[in-house]
Amino acid sequence: MSVRWGKQLIAAAGLVVAALLSGCGPAEGLASVVGRVTLDGEPLPNAYVQFICSGENAGTSSGRTDSSGDYYLMFSRSKKGARIGPSKVVITTFDLDGTQGGVKRIPEKVPAKYNVKTELTAEVKPGDNTFDFELKSDVGPLPKARPQREDL
Repeated sequence: MSVRWGKQLIAAAGLVVAALLSGCGPAEGLASVVGRVTLDGEPLPNAYVQFICSGENAGTSSGRTDSSGDYYLMFSRSKKGARIGPSKVVITTFDLDGTQGGVKRIPEKVPAKYNVKTELTAEVKPGDNTFDFELKSDVGPLPKARPQREDL
């Protein structure tokens, strides 16, 4: 191998390592998404927020609200953000908690029009996005109770 090829190979390897380690900027086609969820004017803790983008830029991002109702979305375990484009938004508090040795059903607090029959949408743009959702409990029924698996 000539010295010239060796230097080019080292330079190329250095660029690849720098790109992998930098962590700068969103992944291709993703943008930062944060916000706050309230229910009847109060922060909604432990709600699951999901953005579902369809079409050629399909993908799903999700996050969970903290005690202040704040959330941020993750596209995967290592990639923050959501796909750029229009998304259907689902917000739910339903969960199954198996952390105490048994399975406990955590009931839904959010009406169906925000989850199983969602009417929520968001247009994710390149860069930083903030989407706050001010939900109301008196806009319709809660989703029908989901069956609980006793064998979990």
